[in-house]
Amino acid sequence: MTVERAAQWLDALPGKLYRNMARAQRESARHVKEVAVRESSYRRSPAVMRRHPFARRRRRPLLEPSKIGIKTGRFVGSWEVRGPFAFSNSLRSVVFNSDPKSDLLARGTRLMFPRPLPARVVRLAEPRVREIHAKELRDTFRA
Repeated sequence: MTVERAAQWLDALPGKLYRNMARAQRESARHVKEVAVRESSYRRSPAVMRRHPFARRRRRPLLEPSKIGIKTGRFVGSWEVRGPFAFSNSLRSVVFNSDPKSDLLARGTRLMFPRPLPARVVRLAEPRVREIHAKELRDTFRA
């Protein structure tokens, strides 16, 4: 590589880095949303739900509390993605559920255990998100 060619490559690097990281953010957010939809789409029979498996009157829940069952489809259909947008020298994307029940599920109530779906989604999506970002970063620095 000549000095001129190297200078051109270095001049183009910030723009290429921004574009690749924005693409990584979009792909990561799409993956996180897919995981969130999958983890909030469990089918449970009415008989199982009549046992109130998440009631606080028990020492611990009867079922995994972070797996949200599908009832009407409203909750699972309320997952949204915002971004990527620039934020303090970085790019961010946000995946959230706009259903009013999402806060209630996350915090729990006097009668129901908290349902930690966001933590489960992060744990399940993180390895793939790291792969996506590493690939885009490698592609950025390829000459």
